[in-house]
Amino acid sequence: MSNYFELRLCECEPYAGKIGLDASVWIDGELLDQPHYISLPELVHSTHAPGNYEIFVCGCGRAGCAGAADVRVVHDGNLIRWAWDLPVCDWSDDADPDAPFPTKPITFVFERGQMLEALESFVAAARDLIGTNPSKYDWPVFGFAAVDLIALDPSKPYFSPRLRTPWPPSR
Repeated sequence: MSNYFELRLCECEPYAGKIGLDASVWIDGELLDQPHYISLPELVHSTHAPGNYEIFVCGCGRAGCAGAADVRVVHDGNLIRWAWDLPVCDWSDDADPDAPFPTKPITFVFERGQMLEALESFVAAARDLIGTNPSKYDWPVFGFAAVDLIALDPSKPYFSPRLRTPWPPSR
C-alpha cells in the first residue's frame, strides 16, 4: 500500500518587499508537521534517482543547520520510499532552546507517477499565481527563486538553468 503525496503552494510573510511563497507537504490528506522549508531541487531530483536528499532545509538551503536529517530515498520499480528521522519540536515556553530536537523515525512509500503528477500540479499552480512577474515573489530557500520555480520541470532530474549545473551540487 502506498501513501498519497501532495505539495501545496502557500503564501507566507513578505520578505524584502516581495510576496513570500512556500510549500507544504501533505501525505494521505494530512499536513506533514515539520518546521522546515522544502528544497524543490532536492525533492524533484529524488523522484529520479535514489540517494540521501536534503529535502527539508533551513532558509540557507542546507538541512544540517536547521536540525533536519537527510531523507533516505529508495527506488523500487515504480515505488519511492522515504525514510528519515523527523524532528519533534517542543514549542512550549518551558522547552530548553539549546536542547536538540528529539526525533521519530518516519517511512512513507509513494507511487512515482502520482508523486510526479503532484509536483507538476504544484508547478502549474505556481505558474498561474506568479504569471509573468516572478520578480514580485520570493522563495524562502537561498539559491532558488520564483523564476526557477516556474521553470521547474518535474519530469526531468533537476538542472539549474541559472548555474548550468546538475543538481545536487557536489558536497
